Amino acid sequence: MNIQEKPDYLIFAESAKKGEVSDFPDVSRGWGITIEQTGSKPPMEWMNGAFNRVDKNMLYLLQQGVPEWNESVKYPANAIIKYNGVLYTAIVENDNAKPSTNTTKWTTVIENKYLPANKINNKKYEVAIETNFKQRPKFNDNDILSVNDFGGMLNENGYQKLPSGLIIQWGVANSSYIRGEVIPPVAFPNRVLSVHFTDTNSEQATNSTSISWRYESTTVNRLTWSANEPPGLFSFFAIGY
Repeated sequence: MNIQEKPDYLIFAESAKKGEVSDFPDVSRGWGITIEQTGSKPPMEWMNGAFNRVDKNMLYLLQQGVPEWNESVKYPANAIIKYNGVLYTAIVENDNAKPSTNTTKWTTVIENKYLPANKINNKKYEVAIETNFKQRPKFNDNDILSVNDFGGMLNENGYQKLPSGLIIQWGVANSSYIRGEVIPPVAFPNRVLSVHFTDTNSEQATNSTSISWRYESTTVNRLTWSANEPPGLFSFFAIGY
């Protein structure tokens, strides 16, 4: 079977003069109605009306792409229809089951918010103000980043997450002991790479206090340290992932 060429989209008898087209009197009965009404000879008006009806139905399908749901139609399983701008596919055979409320009989195919972007030219695409993607889009084979990829908390004790998975954390603490631990704002998911502690010249320390990171006892949610004297107020800076 050959692939058909693009149709001309013309409607039969669309330009007919007044009185030359009339609705077919009994679509379900078909031409048999002429036996009873016109001596088995269908008039021109009926012929024009019949072909006009067929062309209009065909053009409707060409314009819509996918037919709109109709309560009078019985749909087989896997049928695809459109309802309120959303595409649905039938899970089971059904009729008079509204797609938006009968979730056991219909499931969405593509919702409005997932429709493709409109291509303006070879370099630009236009999308809605709020557009959700089922998969992260790419640019030059690289994932596109969003603000949510840079989660963080910008406080005195805070953190910044980077798309690579690296997390930078900082903060201040106070201690009157020569050993202790700091609880970071968030736990590192995998490993602590480096921690730096700095004396802030608090009133409790007469000289600059040396504060060292205790690597062997540090965990992803506890940063341990030791000092040559109670440090008082000090700051920390940690990197991990």
